Amino acid sequence: MGRRRRGASPVGITVRLERAVLIWFATFAVGLLLGLFVGFLLGRISAGNREEAAPPVPPARTVVVEEPVPAPEKTVPAPEKTVPVTTATATATASP
Repeated sequence: MGRRRRGASPVGITVRLERAVLIWFATFAVGLLLGLFVGFLLGRISAGNREEAAPPVPPARTVVVEEPVPAPEKTVPAPEKTVPVTTATATATASP
């Protein structure tokens, strides 16, 4: 008559694992609901006090940078080169 050894059976491990997972999910769900509720209440409190609330942020401004148009170049007419007028004296001789 041997004694039966009491140890962890595979069935007991799965039951404990399932219970741990269930407790974890329940804790997560309660924390999520509590966080949503507190956030809702804080939002209602701050929304009701508009005088002390920060002013709304103005919309962002769009800045357009344009390339400056170069000024038209002033063209100075080049002085005309004057050829000095030379007076040519031609002598014509007639030959008989």
